[in-house]
Amino acid sequence: LLGRKNAQLSFINRFITRATESLDPQDILTGARADLDMLLPVNMLHAAFWNESSTKVEAEVFLAGQDDEKAENEWTEFMLESVAKLSEKPVQGFRITRLTGHECARSYCPAAGKVMMLPLEDGRGVFGCICLQSTTPYQLGRDQVEILQTAIRHLGLVLRNSLMFQ
Repeated sequence: LLGRKNAQLSFINRFITRATESLDPQDILTGARADLDMLLPVNMLHAAFWNESSTKVEAEVFLAGQDDEKAENEWTEFMLESVAKLSEKPVQGFRITRLTGHECARSYCPAAGKVMMLPLEDGRGVFGCICLQSTTPYQLGRDQVEILQTAIRHLGLVLRNSLMFQ
Protein backbone atom coordinates (compact mmCIF):
# COMPACT_ATOMS: atom_id res chain seq x y z
CA LEU A 1 0.00 0.00 0.00
CA LEU A 2 2.79 2.40 0.89
CA GLY A 3 4.61 1.57 -2.35
CA ARG A 4 1.47 2.26 -4.39
CA LYS A 5 0.89 5.60 -2.61
CA ASN A 6 4.52 6.60 -3.22
CA ALA A 7 4.12 5.76 -6.92
CA GLN A 8 0.96 7.90 -7.06
CA LEU A 9 2.69 10.85 -5.40
CA SER A 10 5.62 10.45 -7.76
CA PHE A 11 3.24 10.47 -10.75
CA ILE A 12 1.47 13.64 -9.55
CA ASN A 13 4.79 15.36 -8.88
CA ARG A 14 6.09 14.47 -12.36
CA PHE A 15 2.77 15.46 -13.98
CA ILE A 16 2.61 18.88 -12.28
CA THR A 17 6.30 19.58 -12.89
CA ARG A 18 6.03 18.92 -16.63
CA ALA A 19 2.73 20.80 -16.95
CA THR A 20 4.20 23.94 -15.40
CA GLU A 21 7.34 23.97 -17.56
CA SER A 22 5.61 25.79 -20.42
CA LEU A 23 2.97 28.42 -21.10
CA ASP A 24 2.16 26.96 -24.52
CA PRO A 25 -1.11 24.94 -24.48
CA GLN A 26 0.23 22.59 -27.17
CA ASP A 27 3.33 21.76 -25.11
CA ILE A 28 1.22 21.30 -21.98
CA LEU A 29 -1.25 18.99 -23.74
CA THR A 30 1.54 16.98 -25.38
CA GLY A 31 3.22 16.46 -22.02
CA ALA A 32 -0.10 15.60 -20.38
CA ARG A 33 -0.78 12.90 -22.97
CA ALA A 34 2.60 11.29 -22.37
CA ASP A 35 2.23 11.44 -18.60
CA LEU A 36 -1.38 10.23 -18.51
CA ASP A 37 -0.36 7.27 -20.68
CA MET A 38 1.68 6.07 -17.67
CA LEU A 39 -1.49 6.02 -15.57
CA LEU A 40 -3.96 4.56 -18.08
CA PRO A 41 -3.99 3.71 -21.79
CA VAL A 42 -4.20 6.90 -23.87
CA ASN A 43 -4.15 6.46 -27.63
CA MET A 44 -5.16 10.05 -28.40
CA LEU A 45 -5.80 13.25 -26.47
CA HIS A 46 -8.00 16.05 -27.77
CA ALA A 47 -8.97 19.25 -25.97
CA ALA A 48 -11.27 22.23 -26.31
CA PHE A 49 -11.35 25.62 -24.61
CA TRP A 50 -13.93 28.33 -24.96
CA ASN A 51 -14.70 31.96 -24.34
CA GLU A 52 -18.24 32.78 -23.39
CA SER A 53 -20.36 35.84 -23.90
CA SER A 54 -23.84 36.08 -22.44
CA THR A 55 -25.41 34.13 -25.31
CA LYS A 56 -22.72 32.29 -27.29
CA VAL A 57 -19.43 30.43 -27.17
CA GLU A 58 -16.31 30.71 -29.31
CA ALA A 59 -14.19 27.55 -29.10
CA GLU A 60 -10.67 26.44 -29.89
CA VAL A 61 -10.42 22.71 -30.52
CA PHE A 62 -7.06 20.95 -30.23
CA LEU A 63 -7.02 17.73 -32.25
CA ALA A 64 -4.39 15.03 -32.25
CA GLY A 65 -2.89 14.31 -35.65
CA GLN A 66 -5.50 12.78 -37.91
CA ASP A 67 -4.75 11.27 -41.32
CA ASP A 68 -8.39 10.36 -41.92
CA GLU A 69 -10.84 13.11 -42.89
CA LYS A 70 -13.84 11.12 -41.62
CA ALA A 71 -12.24 10.63 -38.19
CA GLU A 72 -11.22 14.29 -38.00
CA ASN A 73 -14.75 15.44 -38.85
CA GLU A 74 -16.27 13.10 -36.26
CA TRP A 75 -13.83 14.29 -33.58
CA THR A 76 -14.51 17.94 -34.42
CA GLU A 77 -18.25 17.36 -34.14
CA PHE A 78 -17.82 15.37 -30.93
CA MET A 79 -15.67 18.07 -29.34
CA LEU A 80 -18.04 20.89 -30.37
CA GLU A 81 -21.02 18.96 -28.97
CA SER A 82 -19.06 18.57 -25.72
CA VAL A 83 -18.33 22.30 -25.62
CA ALA A 84 -22.03 23.12 -26.11
CA LYS A 85 -23.04 20.64 -23.42
CA LEU A 86 -20.46 21.77 -20.84
CA SER A 87 -20.89 25.50 -21.48
CA GLU A 88 -24.67 25.18 -21.79
CA LYS A 89 -24.55 27.61 -24.74
CA PRO A 90 -24.49 27.16 -28.52
CA VAL A 91 -21.12 27.25 -30.26
CA GLN A 92 -21.11 30.20 -32.68
CA GLY A 93 -17.60 29.81 -34.00
CA PHE A 94 -14.51 27.66 -33.62
CA ARG A 95 -11.01 27.12 -34.85
CA ILE A 96 -8.97 23.95 -34.96
CA THR A 97 -5.40 23.68 -33.77
CA ARG A 98 -3.46 20.55 -34.62
CA LEU A 99 -1.46 18.98 -31.82
CA THR A 100 1.99 17.86 -32.86
CA GLY A 101 3.60 14.86 -31.27
CA HIS A 102 0.23 13.07 -30.99
CA GLU A 103 0.45 10.93 -34.08
CA CYS A 104 -0.72 7.37 -33.73
CA ALA A 105 -0.49 4.43 -36.08
CA ARG A 106 -4.13 4.72 -37.04
CA SER A 107 -7.00 7.19 -36.72
CA TYR A 108 -9.95 6.30 -34.57
CA CYS A 109 -13.42 7.79 -34.43
CA PRO A 110 -15.05 8.41 -31.04
CA ALA A 111 -16.34 5.09 -29.68
CA ALA A 112 -18.50 4.38 -26.63
CA GLY A 113 -16.55 3.12 -23.63
CA LYS A 114 -13.22 4.02 -25.21
CA VAL A 115 -13.54 7.79 -24.73
CA MET A 116 -13.27 9.67 -21.46
CA MET A 117 -14.34 13.34 -21.41
CA LEU A 118 -12.96 15.32 -18.48
CA PRO A 119 -14.02 18.92 -17.79
CA LEU A 120 -11.33 21.50 -17.00
CA GLU A 121 -12.19 23.95 -14.24
CA ASP A 122 -10.75 26.92 -12.46
CA GLY A 123 -12.22 28.96 -9.62
CA ARG A 124 -14.79 30.52 -11.97
CA GLY A 125 -16.15 27.32 -13.48
CA VAL A 126 -15.67 25.02 -16.48
CA PHE A 127 -13.68 26.59 -19.34
CA GLY A 128 -12.56 23.55 -21.30
CA CYS A 129 -12.38 19.80 -21.59
CA ILE A 130 -9.88 17.06 -22.26
CA CYS A 131 -10.88 13.96 -24.18
CA LEU A 132 -8.84 10.79 -23.78
CA GLN A 133 -9.27 7.83 -26.10
CA SER A 134 -8.06 4.28 -25.67
CA THR A 135 -8.10 1.38 -28.10
CA THR A 136 -9.71 -0.70 -25.33
CA PRO A 137 -12.64 0.24 -23.06
CA TYR A 138 -11.71 2.18 -19.94
CA GLN A 139 -12.14 0.35 -16.64
CA LEU A 140 -10.55 2.31 -13.84
CA GLY A 141 -10.05 1.36 -10.22
CA ARG A 142 -10.79 3.76 -7.38
CA ASP A 143 -7.11 4.71 -6.99
CA GLN A 144 -6.82 5.47 -10.70
CA VAL A 145 -9.95 7.65 -10.61
CA GLU A 146 -8.66 9.63 -7.62
CA ILE A 147 -5.21 10.22 -9.10
CA LEU A 148 -6.74 11.12 -12.50
CA GLN A 149 -9.07 13.66 -10.87
CA THR A 150 -6.13 15.23 -9.02
CA ALA A 151 -4.05 15.41 -12.20
CA ILE A 152 -6.89 16.96 -14.22
CA ARG A 153 -7.59 19.57 -11.52
CA HIS A 154 -3.95 20.69 -11.68
CA LEU A 155 -3.94 20.53 -15.48
CA GLY A 156 -7.01 22.78 -15.57
CA LEU A 157 -5.24 25.44 -13.49
CA VAL A 158 -2.09 25.25 -15.61
CA LEU A 159 -4.03 25.49 -18.87
CA ARG A 160 -6.11 28.44 -17.60
CA ASN A 161 -2.88 30.30 -16.76
CA SER A 162 -1.52 29.40 -20.18
CA LEU A 163 -4.61 30.72 -21.96
CA MET A 164 -4.59 33.92 -19.92
CA PHE A 165 -0.91 34.41 -20.77
CA GLN A 166 -1.64 34.07 -24.48
